[in-house]
Amino acid sequence: MPEKTLRELVKHDSIKNVQKNILKIDSNYKRLIQFCTGSRNIERTNKNIAINNIAKGTHRSLSLLANNLSDDYDITLVALCTRNLFELNIRLRSIVKDESSLNTWMSEMVMDENQILDAISTIANNNHAAELELFENKKILNNSISEKHNLKSVKSPETVKVIAEKVGELEEYTALFKLFSKLLHPTSYLINSHSTAGCIDNFNILIVSAQKYALDLFERLKDELNVPEGVLKKW
Repeated sequence: MPEKTLRELVKHDSIKNVQKNILKIDSNYKRLIQFCTGSRNIERTNKNIAINNIAKGTHRSLSLLANNLSDDYDITLVALCTRNLFELNIRLRSIVKDESSLNTWMSEMVMDENQILDAISTIANNNHAAELELFENKKILNNSISEKHNLKSVKSPETVKVIAEKVGELEEYTALFKLFSKLLHPTSYLINSHSTAGCIDNFNILIVSAQKYALDLFERLKDELNVPEGVLKKW
């Protein structure tokens, strides 16, 4: 039997019912996270830690989206959550597919924090000597942790486009990522034509995409972490 297309699977419904569906999806993320956190159910490896953190990040975006859905929705918030879910989806695919992508992803964590410390340091003055010393010590600690875990140094993060191409989702990126960004940032389109930007057609594209990414991501997370079906609720 041929697989159904997305168009065949989509059901038009009220925003209230869409909200209920997203909360239902999120409830299984909570169960998955609870199963994997603070227990011996999964082996504690860099890969499993990273995957579990992606599950937690997905839960935060789903919760933010569901708890802010109403007939008076904020298109920027919907775009933010949908873009987050897209990025988390392709990031998971990338680190599962290639160990070097996992190492790069974990290295970016150190790079990100060091860059934040450097940025904050630029607004310090002579009265902040103690804070600056703490920042430098934290950077030294971060770098030593990277060396301990054989994480290569990176100067800039992988772009979303590069990651999407790696996992075969360049077409999806090309089709929709521009829309996400135009609705997320204070673009001329969003600011000067807000009613058009927030139209129901754009909303539908975003909300269908968000659920698609979240469900696809969930199945991949469940398989990678070997979460038994008994832990989860049936859809």
